[in-house]
Amino acid sequence: MTWFDFVVLTFAASAIVDVWRNGSLFADWRGFFESDDDRCPDPVLTPGEPGIVTNKDAIANMDLHAGVEVSRLPRLMQLADRWVPRFVGEILTCSFCFSHHTPWIVGVVCFFPAMFAPAWLAFLLKLPAYSLAATRIGNLINAWAPPSSKYDQ
Repeated sequence: MTWFDFVVLTFAASAIVDVWRNGSLFADWRGFFESDDDRCPDPVLTPGEPGIVTNKDAIANMDLHAGVEVSRLPRLMQLADRWVPRFVGEILTCSFCFSHHTPWIVGVVCFFPAMFAPAWLAFLLKLPAYSLAATRIGNLINAWAPPSSKYDQ
């Protein structure tokens, strides 16, 4: 792994945490994992803060472990409720914990196999991390851009 790859890994992991914690695409899944009351508390972002989009209220009404019908959940969430270990849910609901585990997972998935691959395949294996890093850098630049230049207006 080169220094450039390490910087890319840093930004890619940050992008994954940002998308998981703030993206509307994963709001239902965040709510599903946050519906357990004794998960790791989030010191920075809490579901009640304005600007945080979660579906926790809808999912929190379904007590999955008290015998209430699980069939109201989507099929993938039913499987996750049965097969995803509890500590994975705790990692996913705590930004602090999640930000510590994301870099090594990205490293194992994208960069470790690339060390044993030919150059053309190594680039393809690293491409998801490069893309996530570019997205994160673009978001950081957008945050500091003048209001007339921002794309989230």
